[in-house]
Amino acid sequence: MSSCSRCQKMMVGALYHELVSHQQQAFDKHLATCPHCAEEYQQLLWTLNIMDRRQAPAMDPAYWEGFWDRLSDRLEPVRRKLFRPGWRRWIPPVTIPVRPAWVPVAAAVLLIATGVYIGRSIYLNQPHGPAAAARAVVFDPAVIAEFNGMLSHYLGQSRSLLLGLKNFDTEQDDPALLDFPRQQMVSWELLVQGQEIRRHAVASGDPRLQHLVGEIERVLLQLANSEGEDLEWTIRLVQEGLEQNAILVKINLTEQEQGDEVMEESESVQDVKKSALLI
Repeated sequence: MSSCSRCQKMMVGALYHELVSHQQQAFDKHLATCPHCAEEYQQLLWTLNIMDRRQAPAMDPAYWEGFWDRLSDRLEPVRRKLFRPGWRRWIPPVTIPVRPAWVPVAAAVLLIATGVYIGRSIYLNQPHGPAAAARAVVFDPAVIAEFNGMLSHYLGQSRSLLLGLKNFDTEQDDPALLDFPRQQMVSWELLVQGQEIRRHAVASGDPRLQHLVGEIERVLLQLANSEGEDLEWTIRLVQEGLEQNAILVKINLTEQEQGDEVMEESESVQDVKKSALLI
């Protein structure tokens, strides 16, 4: 695996200061000797800095009253193209055309940077009160049940995929046992599902779930865009990311919380039925 390819895979982590010490040292050392990678990294850093400096205009409560309705209307045509009816029937993986190695890295950085900008400038910086209340979305029980099922499936699939990679020994285990093409296919499917999960998390005001989905997406992007000769390096990079961010622990905690919520909802329904019988 070339030094440039390794450097490009670490650019996302470097931009967000998430590399461990030896990775950061190797990254800085390569940039000092490779003008091409140094220029590419500076361009990405410049783009991220520009987005961080931009100030979002303050919107009055009247703007937020119809915000989600307008946004949903604009996203609906895109959602119909991405998703078949029902959350379990996802689109088949598409064939990705041959492209330079830096393209997926740059695309991932811009995607993540855009998400950070939106979160900082709109969702996190808006005051509490009427404006914040206007953004809240109230789901009916049917929507909540469907989302709980979708979230349970997403977390379970993500946990199984990442746990297998975490326990893989790159020095002793046979890489063929991973069935890496299938792992990449599952990664693309989970990336698509994650977009729907994130939309619900934003609408329901759940920052912890938004953050968890973002961390899972970073790992999935590394897997989905990995090339065959980079397999060993990708697995090590994923393992370090899982360990550093405790992603599997967060997934388990979220699954436990979701199970408790489902149990509480079921008990509430039973209480309502009992009350109805007593009337």
